[in-house]
Amino acid sequence: MPSPFDDGSFDAVVCSEVLEHIPDYGAAVAEMARLTRDRLVITVPDAAAIPLGTRHQLVPWHLLEATHVNFFNQRSLHALLAPHFGRINSGRISPCTMNDTPFYISLVAVCRK
Repeated sequence: MPSPFDDGSFDAVVCSEVLEHIPDYGAAVAEMARLTRDRLVITVPDAAAIPLGTRHQLVPWHLLEATHVNFFNQRSLHALLAPHFGRINSGRISPCTMNDTPFYISLVAVCRK
């Protein structure tokens, strides 16, 4: 960073399962917001699944990979994106079940300027 592209070079920017690996994730989001004219679509692992697994002594393996340096839940992801985007639609994707406990693997946010 910064990217060699001009401000607003792209109609949309997609960042899928990457932000959790970037130490300065705030700067990465600011750069993605700078690059898009309109929309950012982002997915990250849903850290809310971690406490759900404690009653089963399980953690979804992907959430605790050694290369993950950041962890997000819906609230923290929204707080990260809100300074850069006027409209944020978010939700959870990839439903799963740990024994009898339902959870989601990832969060998704579609952000518009």
